[in-house]
Amino acid sequence: MVKSGRTSGVTYGIVSRVGVTVTTDYGGDVGEVQVGGFEIKPNPSKPPVEGEITDVGDSGSIWMVDTNGPDKDVVLGLHFAGETEPDPAEEHAVACNIHSVLQKLRISFIRPPTP
Repeated sequence: MVKSGRTSGVTYGIVSRVGVTVTTDYGGDVGEVQVGGFEIKPNPSKPPVEGEITDVGDSGSIWMVDTNGPDKDVVLGLHFAGETEPDPAEEHAVACNIHSVLQKLRISFIRPPTP
């Protein structure tokens, strides 16, 4: 998988867990919200330059299939969280399943016609 985040730049990962539920405190009137998705660990063959697969400001980035083949434009998830532990073994990010996001926003992606 690959994403380009505002703060961490281009980082690569592998799905380490699915069916993850994260409780995030957005503060104010929103408060704590449970968000479902999947967990991403750094890809050991393409480790993050700064050691962080994600950082503050990367939320909203999309996680895509990391390939140059015909499936290179496949979006898998919408990035929304990461850990804050200093231990590199705990490094991970969390993304919402893209199908859930698209369904809730009532939008869809379409493949452009082949020229």
